[in-house]
Parts: sequence; structure tokens; C-alpha cells
Amino acid sequence: MDLEEVVKRYLVEIPEMYFEKEVKKPWGYERHYNIPNEPRIKILSIEQGHRLSLQYHNEKDEAIGVRRGELLLVIGSPSETAYPNGNLKDLILRERQVFHVFPQTIHRYCSSNGRCELVEASIGEDEDITRLEDDYRRERTITP
Repeated sequence: MDLEEVVKRYLVEIPEMYFEKEVKKPWGYERHYNIPNEPRIKILSIEQGHRLSLQYHNEKDEAIGVRRGELLLVIGSPSETAYPNGNLKDLILRERQVFHVFPQTIHRYCSSNGRCELVEASIGEDEDITRLEDDYRRERTITP
């Protein structure tokens, strides 16, 4: 399944009939959708000046697209061996731009200029997270 194409389908609108739940996060919130025959779909809303943890997923595969605002994406070589050796680079994604984050790729999503809203399509467990840095002092590793 092409996760980038799935994200592109939902950048403009996700039918509310598929809304499942909203989860508050220290950086903003996530809106979860349950759409038949699609991977897991979420809207991530990142408040100005906030960012998610610097993290990677062992198996979770995800693609994101900017729905509103501008995203600073920090991205690095797969696996923890690339961190903290400076192998991270910053990319700016603007509205309608899409990016695929493959498993074991270090990444962080940051609001770079006001509130940012993303669409995420993913395959794998949400709990598949290894945090390398976290502004909110959350648990380092969560496994399914």
C-alpha cells in the first residue's frame, strides 16, 4: 500500500463519519479516524513552538502530509547508531507536501511557523516508539 497516496487523499478532508477519538498531547492533539480498507489515519495538530519527540519506530511505517501551516521535519539515518553524531538534517514541508518516514528512521515533527496540522497514514503499532529526546520527559521506549 502506498502510504503517500493515502495521505494525499485526505489532505483536504476526512469525512467526520469516520472520526473515532481525540487524544490530547503535550504538543497539541491527535484525531484518530477508522476508515474501512485504509491504514490508520490521524490528524496531528502541533501548537506553535512545540515539537514531538525525536524518535524512531522499529516496524511502524508512516507517511505524513502538511494540511495547514508549515512543518520543520528533523530527519536522520535509520537506527539509533546515527544519533547523536550529527546525522540529522532539517527539512521544511509546506501545505500539501508529503513525506514517507520508513521504519527505523529517526524523525521529529516541529511547528516552525504557527500551528501546524498534519495528516498521518501508518501501518504498525502506535506504541512502537523509541524516544531519543523528549521535551515533555515522557518514557523513552514504548513497545507494543
